[in-house]
Amino acid sequence: MSLQIFAKLLNLVEPHIHKKNTPYGEPNPARMPLYVTLTYLATGVNIRTIATNFSLGKTTVWEILTECLPALGAALKNDYVE
Repeated sequence: MSLQIFAKLLNLVEPHIHKKNTPYGEPNPARMPLYVTLTYLATGVNIRTIATNFSLGKTTVWEILTECLPALGAALKNDYVE
């Protein structure tokens, strides 16, 4: 995927992704959850492998996917999905 297409997709999805502040630090920028989700969709590997590759916990990856996948659908449904 080119950087231009990724940036366009990020602009479409970013309003749908809720950034959560925690007492442990700042939330990840919206590009990180999108990158994790696109990697998951493109490779089809399991969540444990994605978690290891991104140095994240399995629960964190699961939360990213459950938030970002519906956001992708909502962002793309008007223009790309009938």
